[in-house]
Amino acid sequence: MGEHICYLFVNLAEAVIAWLYIDYLFQRKKSPLALGLTFSAGYIILYFLGWTESVSINVLGFFIVNWLLLLGNYHCKVSSAIFHSAFLTSTMAITESIAALCISAFNFSFDADINTLSVLIVMT
Repeated sequence: MGEHICYLFVNLAEAVIAWLYIDYLFQRKKSPLALGLTFSAGYIILYFLGWTESVSINVLGFFIVNWLLLLGNYHCKVSSAIFHSAFLTSTMAITESIAALCISAFNFSFDADINTLSVLIVMT
């Protein structure tokens, strides 16, 4: 149960960061309620994709969800949506890699301890 809460917290943080980033750069097409619902739906999908434990599915899903959120909710060009989705995806990948490096510095085996609650709390 603790794992689910940690992953939920991480997804919530990623959703808020993406929303703030995108909202700062682009003009909205929809109401705040519609934005909240679409971001919630997108990141709920990402939450469940995270349980596949496939890095490629998670990265591709993160990119596609953010790209669709940009195109559906904001006034932006397709090329701009691709760029900013790729930027958010790269940032997500880099921060997760840094977290993994930090954990490995404390002699944790990242692959072996990924489902250990104490490791997940440190990563969160």
